[in-house]
Amino acid sequence: VTGLTQVGGLIGSFGFGEIVGSSASGNVSGTISVGGLVGVLGNATLTTSGASGSVTSSGGDKAGGLVGRMSAGNSLRCEISQSFATGPVRHLEDESAYHHQFFGGFVGQIYSSNGGTNHVDDSFATGATTGDNFVGGLVGGVQGVATIRRSFSTGLVTSRPELCCGNHAVGGLAGGTHLAGSSLFQNGAFWDTATSGQEDSATGRGLAT
Repeated sequence: VTGLTQVGGLIGSFGFGEIVGSSASGNVSGTISVGGLVGVLGNATLTTSGASGSVTSSGGDKAGGLVGRMSAGNSLRCEISQSFATGPVRHLEDESAYHHQFFGGFVGQIYSSNGGTNHVDDSFATGATTGDNFVGGLVGGVQGVATIRRSFSTGLVTSRPELCCGNHAVGGLAGGTHLAGSSLFQNGAFWDTATSGQEDSATGRGLAT
């Protein structure tokens, strides 16, 4: 699947509903909000689903192995549970001048506003992830409020700090939070420090295999 923005292996953009028991195995490429299964998931629920194809961003941001961008607003809830992503998440290798941010093995960016909350529960990612800033094995970055529970990542996490400006946020499980007032909570979330190549993370517990 190839597109520009809001590109997914199954759905480009989905909101105010529920996705259950769905999967995608094809490779996905685009610029902004690119996901192995869903490009943008807003105020919705995604459960018992997965993606195994590679996800590639061409000169953009918000790329995730399962979902490119997850968002909740107006006191609503967005949730992903019992789901997985196994494919690599990356940018095009020859784009040395671009600044790729919010790259996650599972979700690229988690965003909330006006009292909305995001939850990732009982899920995992095993694919390698590479980007420039806000790069994580499970979640790239959070703007707003998010909670990760009983979830993990094992994929290699790499970045190009020389192309990053400001805060260079890279982590084994989660890259970091973006802008003041953002919060990322966890309960029972971890990453593999050996296979990820990362000793630190914005949240979670590092375990060596």
